[in-house]
Amino acid sequence: MTILHPVMAKYRRQMDKIKQKYIIDKYKKHCDAEGGTFRPDKRRKLVGLKKKNPKQIEEGTADFWYDVRKSAKHSLTDLQLVSEVANTEQLREIFSIIPYGEWNKDTSKTDLVFLIRQVLGSQPWRTVRYKKGVPQPSYNSEDDSWLAFLAYQIVHECFEFFKDHQLVTSKAHERLIDEVDDLLNSEVGRADWLARNQRNVRW
Repeated sequence: MTILHPVMAKYRRQMDKIKQKYIIDKYKKHCDAEGGTFRPDKRRKLVGLKKKNPKQIEEGTADFWYDVRKSAKHSLTDLQLVSEVANTEQLREIFSIIPYGEWNKDTSKTDLVFLIRQVLGSQPWRTVRYKKGVPQPSYNSEDDSWLAFLAYQIVHECFEFFKDHQLVTSKAHERLIDEVDDLLNSEVGRADWLARNQRNVRW
């Protein structure tokens, strides 16, 4: 019988014991699932489990995390490829929101909504202090600005979808969407973290 032990590796963000246990409980069944980006042994390392084996490669090495990044990026390209060649029914099977009842049986399952939520919530990119009852945003660091830009681009693409598919039913609503889009673009740019050529849509 294989004994699994929780570990805290350098490539992972800092977590307290409650969060570590949550991650382990959530993904331990997924570790041995067939298919996907990572092999079972690599999933165990990412989840925070390892076999009691002194010959095993040390978790958190630069080579290990480089391999994780490379594999994950290729997986995103694979998903893009699927999205461009699959028909509507196949896309629905892959990308539809997971029903709560199904997710409740296996919380390791995910969809794009959960994925985006985890990426955007991976680290708070600003804190809010109050001065005389008025919120005063305090931006943490320039390194977090990519989250703001990513969030804006996602919102922008969603707005474009609604307009392109004629799901915005009036000119007043369309103007409101454009105003919100401009507002968010301005607010993201106001942080003065993003490069000038990144503040507008790429296409």
